[in-house]
Amino acid sequence: MDLKQTFGEAKENIKLEKPSVIVLRLFEVITSWSKTVSIFIQYSRENMLTYLQENWKKKFMIALIHDLREQSYVDRQSYGDTPVVFKARQTSMAIQQSVLFYLGWRLAVDGGYDVGSESSAHNQLQKLLWFDAITKGKLKIDIYPDVPQVLKKWRSENIKVYLYSSCACGEIDGNKKLMNYTNLGDLSSFFDGYFDTNKMPQNSAESYDKMSKELNVAKNEILFLTRSMNEIEVAKSTGIKTVLVIREDGIAAFSVEDVSPFTAIGKLDEIVF
Repeated sequence: MDLKQTFGEAKENIKLEKPSVIVLRLFEVITSWSKTVSIFIQYSRENMLTYLQENWKKKFMIALIHDLREQSYVDRQSYGDTPVVFKARQTSMAIQQSVLFYLGWRLAVDGGYDVGSESSAHNQLQKLLWFDAITKGKLKIDIYPDVPQVLKKWRSENIKVYLYSSCACGEIDGNKKLMNYTNLGDLSSFFDGYFDTNKMPQNSAESYDKMSKELNVAKNEILFLTRSMNEIEVAKSTGIKTVLVIREDGIAAFSVEDVSPFTAIGKLDEIVF
């Protein structure tokens, strides 16, 4: 959504009181969700089997395939005659092929891979492949062009910046690595720390209470930027200041009525302190 076209020039810049800390969600705040998914779907189709084979005997993969198998049988009960992950008595190649069939079916059901999801075995496997590709330089985090200069500006204003994401997964501390591997270079130096939605669910008020305590900062000194109205409402209920980010390539459809109760921006550089 183009905020200028939808809401007029009054929405071009948002004047806010300078916070002590800014907390950023990942997708559609600093990186494109649609680009991530489209690139990853193709990469997964071409590389998932190799990734399974390379990690097949590792503890994390054995546990994950066990969970994936159980999930596939639950899906069969819910959806009917669907692909399942073969039992452990089958050959490794047969099980791996069954994993690919099951993931292909999930792709059709879900309408796309969800590397940002916190739950389910198939999403965990997708994230592991995604992080593996990123850390090996095969894929990069596609950062919106306005982000680096804004992060640099906030740093110069002594504002601390934290990334709040669900990217930590398995043996990989994904949150801390993602910003090392972007299309615009290593941005990790602009971040003071990371919060993990697996440990601090973004739709729980308790998470924002905990965030404030860990930062040792009053809630009204924290500014939270996200694409989710629900997350905005939960964070606001605890006293945290919020901004709704509506990127032009965002997947959600917002009306003027939807957005009017919120402070909303289309790009990070529209915020002025």
